[in-house]
Amino acid sequence: TIDVHEEEGVVRSLLINGKGQGGTSVRDMRVNYLLAYLPLLLHHNPKNALVIGLGTGTTAGNLARHVKTKVIEIEPAVIDAAKYFNNINKNVLENENVEVVLADVRNYLSHSKEKFDIIVSEPSDPWQEFSAFLWSKEFFEIIAEHLNEEGIYAQWVPIYTMSIHDFRNIYKTFSFVFPYTIAFSNVRKGEWFISTPSEIILIGSKRPLNVDNIERRFYMLDKKSIDDLNYVMFYNIINKAQGETAADRIESLLLFDYQSIRGYAEDARIITDDNMLLEFSAARSFLEQKAMNVVEDIKRYTSGVRREYG
Repeated sequence: TIDVHEEEGVVRSLLINGKGQGGTSVRDMRVNYLLAYLPLLLHHNPKNALVIGLGTGTTAGNLARHVKTKVIEIEPAVIDAAKYFNNINKNVLENENVEVVLADVRNYLSHSKEKFDIIVSEPSDPWQEFSAFLWSKEFFEIIAEHLNEEGIYAQWVPIYTMSIHDFRNIYKTFSFVFPYTIAFSNVRKGEWFISTPSEIILIGSKRPLNVDNIERRFYMLDKKSIDDLNYVMFYNIINKAQGETAADRIESLLLFDYQSIRGYAEDARIITDDNMLLEFSAARSFLEQKAMNVVEDIKRYTSGVRREYG
């Protein structure tokens, strides 16, 4: 069931089976913008991208402003619903730089030889059975096969419905396939009206990633893209007066890199097609909503690694 809900004529949200999947709130927009721009800023020269799941179209619309973009969406009604978000998705369905394919992504990629510089996945929550198979080791391996040698994969992770154990399983599975994994949170703790991080973006690659590229490539963007990022990052004249750039604000969301997280989740389990751990464990954590438990677990571990390795 696909719904578009408008609250008080201000915020529009996309719901799939009653569960929010993005919208026009600044919080939702920031995640979608980061999913698009983090790989764009980390890659030295991207030419094409694949987006798994259209949703509101915001991620694909922003990627398509810079690279040729293919979107794979399984549900036709989502494509119809995306039209209600043209104000934030840059009229993605009208963009000649975008190709939307109606298909199951695993079936599609199993018959395709295409390779991409950027792949972004923002599926529904893993406790939903139609989404669970997009969180397994086998799926990540399919993704890796379709990345160019210096390609980057960005994975949305809703830690607001996960236990520490759940996230450790995800991280171990993801990093098993992508040895160079870094992560960004959606907000800084105590940032304006958004009090705590609730979502994480995992960035994986076959080669080391250089976070310093973010600021360099940020100022290579066109003015409209910079203005959009300034908006979702709450960058204003006060930040500028304090000597902080919008790129600094993006870099400040870095939660860990592959060096500071080494050894994390050694005792966790790898999620596989024949052992869909998250489909059941994440469902049990759904009502707890304790995302900071995951963030604090990561910070405790990474601070210990820094002490150990200097």
